Parts: sequence; structure tokens; C-alpha cells
Amino acid sequence: MKRTQRVALIGILIALSLILGWVENMIPVSAKIPGIKLGLANIVVVFALYKLGIGEAALLSVAKALLTSLLFGNMAGFLYSAAGAVLSYAAMVSVFRIKNVSPVGVSAIGGAAHVTAQVITAVILTSTEEIIRFLPLLLVSGCVTGVLTGTLTAIVLNRMEGIKDA
Repeated sequence: MKRTQRVALIGILIALSLILGWVENMIPVSAKIPGIKLGLANIVVVFALYKLGIGEAALLSVAKALLTSLLFGNMAGFLYSAAGAVLSYAAMVSVFRIKNVSPVGVSAIGGAAHVTAQVITAVILTSTEEIIRFLPLLLVSGCVTGVLTGTLTAIVLNRMEGIKDA
């Protein structure tokens, strides 16, 4: 893929992650339990990891966290999003480097790491250790949503196998 095509694709993927983040913000999943999200925009990061590589996926992860927070959140939201993005990305890359790990496994680990980082951030920002009691439920939800978004990513990747330079 030519450099200009790669840059254009990254721009499209950033836009797609913002659209998915916007759609996710309209779905009231976390009404009962704060912190539960579908992680739809993570589909783009996992896709980029498999199709573009570690560096480009890192760029997408950072852009997603920053721009989503600027458009749909506030400073506290940015801190939660950034912490989740950093730990999630590090965990996903660690698992991605293991041979033959599917996007489903990578995404599930990413979901669990994301909620872990957000709980730790919440404890630090609020000085309330009791927040940790939400971690088991959030870990389960992070893994479940990670499996779902990883499955969607795997479907997209499989459908794109025959497309040259994608």
C-alpha cells in the first residue's frame, strides 16, 4: 500500500472510530452500572493492529481516546479513556505478538485491561477504594464485550482477505 493510501486509510479509520464512539454514547448500556460500555470503536483498533501494524494501531488508539473525549466527554472522561486506552493497547499488543491468537482473544484481553485501568483511575481520582468492588463485574463485561467486538473484527478481517492492499 502506498504511503498516501495508508494515510488516507488511517484517516478513514479514525473517522469510523469516532462514529462508532458516537453511536455507542447513544446506547444506554451503563445506565445501571457505571463503566459498562460496548467498546464498538475498539473494532477499529483491533482491525488496524491486524491490517496495518502496531504503530498505526497505537496512533488510532490515541486519536480515538483524545478525539472521543473532546467531542463527547470532559477532562475526567479523557483521563478514564486515556488510562483505558493505554493499558488496553499494551495488553492487546502483548497478546497479539503471540502466534495464532485471534482478534477475539486480543479484543477480550483489551476489554479486561481497559476496565481495569478505568477502575484504578477512578480509585485514584476519587480516593475511594470501595470502587474496586465493581471490578469483577466490569471484568466480566469487558471480556464479554471484547469477545463480541473481536468477533465482529474477525468477520471483517475474513471478508477482506481477498481485497488487495487492505
